Amino acid sequence: MVRLYDEFRRTHFPYTADHKDAQHNLARWCEQIDGAAARAEAWTLILEGHDFEDSTWDLASYGAAWV
Repeated sequence: MVRLYDEFRRTHFPYTADHKDAQHNLARWCEQIDGAAARAEAWTLILEGHDFEDSTWDLASYGAAWV
């Protein structure tokens, strides 16, 4: 699920509709992978579009050397 989200986050979507469609598909895939985790508070925030513009995602994914 983390890898799928990271790929979604890095992908450039030229249109808002494409972004929303991909976000919807990501949520469906995560539900299929681990429904309980996808419904947990942390993943609910992530899948609903939490803004990681403060580099939190990069720090969590790659460590302090990346940020």
